[in-house]
Amino acid sequence: MSTFSSRLPEEFDHEILSRLPAKSVFVCKCVCKTWLSVISNPTFIQSHLNVTVKNNNPSLMLAGYEDSESATSAVHSIKHDLLSEFDGIGVNEMDYPFKSSASNIKLVGSYNGLVCIRIDNDFYCIWNPVTYEYKRLPETPNVNNYEEEDVETYGLGYDCKTDDYKLVIVVDDLSLVEVYTLGSNSWDSIRTVPYRFYGGSGVLISGALHWLGARRGNPSSDLVISFEINSEKFNELQLPKEPLEDNCRWFSAVGVLEGCLCVLALDKNTGSPAEVWVMRDYGVRESWTKITTVTGGTVEYPLMSLKNDKILFWSFQGIPVLHDRKDGSSSHLNVCSPVDYTSALNYFETLVSLNSAT
Repeated sequence: MSTFSSRLPEEFDHEILSRLPAKSVFVCKCVCKTWLSVISNPTFIQSHLNVTVKNNNPSLMLAGYEDSESATSAVHSIKHDLLSEFDGIGVNEMDYPFKSSASNIKLVGSYNGLVCIRIDNDFYCIWNPVTYEYKRLPETPNVNNYEEEDVETYGLGYDCKTDDYKLVIVVDDLSLVEVYTLGSNSWDSIRTVPYRFYGGSGVLISGALHWLGARRGNPSSDLVISFEINSEKFNELQLPKEPLEDNCRWFSAVGVLEGCLCVLALDKNTGSPAEVWVMRDYGVRESWTKITTVTGGTVEYPLMSLKNDKILFWSFQGIPVLHDRKDGSSSHLNVCSPVDYTSALNYFETLVSLNSAT
């Protein structure tokens, strides 16, 4: 195979390899020196990433405990092509950094194939599940001023202008936001933030992370809070009018569906049905459009859009829910696993490097 490869122009190798799954490409590093050189080139890694994102076939990652009494955490994945099924879906167990000593894993966020996890409410780690490369983040400068258990709002963002990744965590009680930048391996602090956050992992779209929240001192001012990754400035986006005017509904989560920012509006008493609203034109309040209503379950937040007008949600029961927009039906995804899952996210399999040498 090495001889065959050497007879092809390098651009052919580049084109062929960029269309293969990331795990297959990673193994191909061992085939010959030519392929090792091609695959290790940052230009190829970016091309492979572009193809992967364009294909839009993310996998689902799940984290939780092996059983209700166990102190051992597990991380599993489900391939994209299995997520449209209902019955008997097997999961793949994943090795993750510090697995032997971790008793509690929280999935914080993912972008471009890099996944951020929080281990034992003690420290954060960014990790590429394909290449097994990881980086343990240093402690925040204010680590002694609050308990890590108090951090319920966070998000992993990407700055396309500097080609850099940032972890954002919010300490609501201190009106404090801390921002970690991967390139400089350092933290910065933003104080006296004029918002209260409703918690959860922020979603990245249009160069900003987004959460639900309200202005401090005005708890009825529900809105979407955005944080621009490049400028590190906060902005406000208005929620759709109809659910706000309906006193029987409250907003539970933000997400991204069909490439648009979306929110869920739940029944205050039962949690069901859940209305799904998408912002067709980013930043324009009048563009909020209700695309479906989910009944028969208590969905917590959207995970991803699937083919054939299906949407995958995460439920308050720790079970993926598959919703069909065509007929309005919803069913629990039958995941064959003894693990009690506590968090979930979608991620792409890529070759993006952390340049951490670990």
